[in-house]
Amino acid sequence: MTDNQDKYILSEESAKAQADLWLANADTDLEESSLFVQLAYNSLIKHIRKGRVEISVTEAGLQVKQLLINPIGKDKEIRYIIYGEIKVAHRIALDKARGDSEKQYLLLSILSGLGIDTISKIHGADVTISDTLGSLFLLL
Repeated sequence: MTDNQDKYILSEESAKAQADLWLANADTDLEESSLFVQLAYNSLIKHIRKGRVEISVTEAGLQVKQLLINPIGKDKEIRYIIYGEIKVAHRIALDKARGDSEKQYLLLSILSGLGIDTISKIHGADVTISDTLGSLFLLL
């Protein structure tokens, strides 16, 4: 095992199986997707393999859980964020947002139910993970 592999807690196959739940839920074929989606998908797999993201499908639909490296909140009580499935109403709420970053973080705040004030406190390596998730929610 190489040093690069040591940091992973899940196999690539297990991570792809979770990531593919998202693609299947969005009825998306990765090979027919834009290069940006493919790059975000590859980044997602790395985050899943490191145990920083978990994807499942529940009765309520797609569920994406981000495990925070740097907890947030007044007393650092928020150790993970669960994002629900995107709906048309969520996309409509983004109409007034300017720029991709504002849209993706506003969307993450809506999907998590935590609000933009809480989501805006994400920092460090968690920002990279949030960028990946926000991009995929916008693109799929």
